[in-house]
Amino acid sequence: LDLGTHLYLFAIQIPYNVNYPPTIRDDNFGHRIEYVLQGQICLFDDTKKTTSRLPLTYLPLVTFDNNPISTEKTVKIERGEEYVLVSAKLVNPYSCPGDVCRIKLETQNRSSQSIHQVQVQLASTTTTLKNNTTTPVISSGPTYHHKRYELLNESHYVTIPKHSQGMSSTSICTLNIPKACVPTTQTEFANKYIDITYEIIVFIPAMGSSINDTKHVATHPNSVRLPLVITTVPSSMPSLRIPFSSGQSDALPAFIPYVESPMPSPTTPVYQQWGPGSPIEPEENDSHLLLQPIEDNSGHLM
Repeated sequence: LDLGTHLYLFAIQIPYNVNYPPTIRDDNFGHRIEYVLQGQICLFDDTKKTTSRLPLTYLPLVTFDNNPISTEKTVKIERGEEYVLVSAKLVNPYSCPGDVCRIKLETQNRSSQSIHQVQVQLASTTTTLKNNTTTPVISSGPTYHHKRYELLNESHYVTIPKHSQGMSSTSICTLNIPKACVPTTQTEFANKYIDITYEIIVFIPAMGSSINDTKHVATHPNSVRLPLVITTVPSSMPSLRIPFSSGQSDALPAFIPYVESPMPSPTTPVYQQWGPGSPIEPEENDSHLLLQPIEDNSGHLM
């Protein structure tokens, strides 16, 4: 290169059929995954110079399902002849970080106690392969390690009267999905396997149970567990889907060999004669060109 400042454009193409693990900087998931971009230049004396690392945020393509399987779950809490029957489902089982998730409860309370409060919890489960080189491989298959993390735990007030013979009460609970949530992930890359899933757990304090009995809410018989998919594309966007990994994939991003420099925007005829140091005044019949910019279908100014 000659002495001076030079500008070169580089582009990296992500494989279209591979989802890498997402960037994870939150300790709530038990792992940290970071992507960085670093430049390197080889000098004439075979020495190399590198730039500082620039952090990148990578999110896999996780979309909604147009025909989701029904996620409605039912729990029946009994004591003697009394019982409470609760059917719960997610109004939007596919949600983006920052969305409001709505839980619909249909409750038949045929007990002698009213229900005024339920506990709603958002939890994630991270699954990885146990790597123990000292242990021989067992023919039964790999061993997985599951770690559960509680992300949110909120109390919601409801009105479910007692002795509701033949009638059900409808309650809507809302939960704000944290913006730090990474998308639902299932990927195996570079001999590393990671799976991140989410669920909404609703605990109903009935038949002697109280709202304080939520230490082990996920396994409590009064709890309803509803799977939640955290997506990276809102449901209002066109659907383009990359399936979850079903096996090892080592496809890597690749540099695009030829990248054209950005083309200058074409100008309207009134400015075609303009040049540095030679301003021109538009004519009267050209005034409409200045009030409304002309664009092509891509939004490029003309």
